[in-house]
Amino acid sequence: LRRELPPGIIGSWCLQTVITWGRPSEYGLKAGFKPDFEVEGLGFGLYDSFGRNPPMHIPVTQDVAFRHGGGTNVHMGIGGQYSNVRYNRRISLGERIGFEIKRAVKMKALDLLVT
Repeated sequence: LRRELPPGIIGSWCLQTVITWGRPSEYGLKAGFKPDFEVEGLGFGLYDSFGRNPPMHIPVTQDVAFRHGGGTNVHMGIGGQYSNVRYNRRISLGERIGFEIKRAVKMKALDLLVT
């Protein structure tokens, strides 16, 4: 996107993604291990590693939301885990956006943050 529409996507956005149980062959993919392996009738797979052969948890991106995702509403009370660690306190997505804008103004770099 950066090549087509410089400077690319700036700001909050998310990939709306579903992790589904599926056989890689259903998606035209090759399994890293036997795709018919099942545990008590449930499909079984790994999610944490993508090598040349995908695991059996199949991430399917439905769309790109050019805003923060609705799931961030939960963060209003507990904060986002990444932000909590980065800023060492609970911070909602809205507060973080405000913080980043304020910081960009102080650094005279607002043009790098918004279009």
